[in-house]
Amino acid sequence: MALRLFGRTAKHAPPPPPETHNPVRLDDEYIPWLLLANAGMQVEGNPYLFDLAIRTAPEAPMLEIGSFCGLSTNIIQYLKRKHGRTMPLFTCDKWIFEGSENPLPAAAPISHEGLRAYAKETFKRSVRALSDELPYAVEATSDEFFRAWADRERLTDVFGRDIELGGALGFCFIDGNHQEEYVLRDFQNCDEHLLAGGMILFDDSWEGSGFEVHRVIDRIKRDDRYEVVATNPNYLMRKKG
Repeated sequence: MALRLFGRTAKHAPPPPPETHNPVRLDDEYIPWLLLANAGMQVEGNPYLFDLAIRTAPEAPMLEIGSFCGLSTNIIQYLKRKHGRTMPLFTCDKWIFEGSENPLPAAAPISHEGLRAYAKETFKRSVRALSDELPYAVEATSDEFFRAWADRERLTDVFGRDIELGGALGFCFIDGNHQEEYVLRDFQNCDEHLLAGGMILFDDSWEGSGFEVHRVIDRIKRDDRYEVVATNPNYLMRKKG
């Protein structure tokens, strides 16, 4: 049941990528502005990897696991438009964050439930304001989402639209719960629906990130069905044809 990570506080912040790895930055004047305008967190090299995946992914729906405040959602939607890709984007997040079983700092003037509502509403405002096309945003954990996807359920998204789930996927961004068992399950669920040539980007996946995502990457590297497309410093993987 993958839940979205909330915040990289000082206690949970991943260390920066190694100094020997200078991430390739996407040459695009809009992305730096969006990073300032939209609440959220983004590893510096991710826009380049998003761009590579969106330009070359098979023509099939895309999926983002972990929406938070909509920053990566808006990046994906912008790059889709830039490259003339018309595949719909689905997102899933229940806005229940890792660490929510622990008390907030004493000075925080908000409850966990209030924080959850704030992040969800910020996501909705952000994508309405900064994307010319709304994603199909489902309020669900990734496990719940994939059960509904496999059953081709019809449901109502967070924008009040009736949508139908199901079918193949061309690109997935995994940014939910960063514990190994959850990342592995997210990968396995994506793999079940991913087309040959489809790609998966794993957030916070470089070795030394401080998260367990890299352990799943180590497994996938031993899987003959997948290949590394790029590291920047996160891993973009492709399912072989």
